[in-house]
Amino acid sequence: MTVDICLIIVFLALFLGAVVLVAFIALTASIRRQDRRMSLAGGPRTSLDGATRRLVGVHVRHCHDTAPGFHDVRR
Repeated sequence: MTVDICLIIVFLALFLGAVVLVAFIALTASIRRQDRRMSLAGGPRTSLDGATRRLVGVHVRHCHDTAPGFHDVRR
């Protein structure tokens, strides 16, 4: 009985470790792809890119010429 519980715990730990490893590899690949494309200025292209930006905390701010209080510093 105790051997069965130990095996279940070991298999569960291995499964969760594999899930974390796959998620880490996917996020790392997404970060490298966005950095290589230099695509952080626009919106995310795929849902994985969007999830990566949300997890890492990268947000894009857009300045519009019609925004109140906007001053053109390139005069």
